[in-house]
Amino acid sequence: MRKLLRTNYLIITIVSAAAFFTGCGKETPQRDFVAKVNNAYLSKEDLQTIIDSVPGNNQFRSEIIRNWINRECLYQQAIKEGILKSSEYQKIMENSKKELASALMIKKFYEDKETYVDDKSLEAYFVSHNDLFRLNNEAYLLNRINFTNEGKAIQFRTAAIESNWNKASNVFKRDASNIILNRLFDEPEIHPAGLLRIVEALDPKEISIVVNTGDNYYAVVQLVDKYEKGTIPPLDIIKDKVSSIYISNKKEIQFSDYLEKLYSQNDIEIKK
Repeated sequence: MRKLLRTNYLIITIVSAAAFFTGCGKETPQRDFVAKVNNAYLSKEDLQTIIDSVPGNNQFRSEIIRNWINRECLYQQAIKEGILKSSEYQKIMENSKKELASALMIKKFYEDKETYVDDKSLEAYFVSHNDLFRLNNEAYLLNRINFTNEGKAIQFRTAAIESNWNKASNVFKRDASNIILNRLFDEPEIHPAGLLRIVEALDPKEISIVVNTGDNYYAVVQLVDKYEKGTIPPLDIIKDKVSSIYISNKKEIQFSDYLEKLYSQNDIEIKK
């Protein structure tokens, strides 16, 4: 999993850098652009591509445009001074091509490997690696529903208390903005702090009051169960997490075997 994350980050970094110099330096005159340097144009579409290319990009629009202008000015000056013809530039470009191709090859390998997980194998993995799933914090198994309308949240809570959570959530599913059933939350995952304090005070099966979470949402939660720090939750509660780690580890092993196969198929020599 770590290898795949590093690979994705590498791909994003290289492609994002390329977007500044190639995809965004259009030399055909345009009307619908947000910035230009001489005959190079940054279109609205290109700007959105840059913004979307990096997950969690918090840069302001003006900062992104300024960065593009800075890089385009430097790029055009580099052309004038012959940088693109230098051996150093050519060497870096060649290495970058190899890095990108290798990263895409790794990505393809992981995407092509569909790993089937049967319950018996998953249970065996869970038992033999249970320390991986020991809780670092207190955790709460919760049902949670969010509404944008406080009145609907109040009505739901009343219905859930008078009948049960599942029946009420079925009735109000069209009014709710989000419904979560039987999900285990680590203590740090429960926010705002006011909601956490309410959850901590609940007894199993108890339904909370309507909580204004401060983001124009009104939440109602039900505590299904609580797990202490240092304990290991049952497999059926964390099955998705166990399955994800199991598949990731299996693919890592498959990738190591794949590299060994490539080693055997190529003439490799290391001099001491």
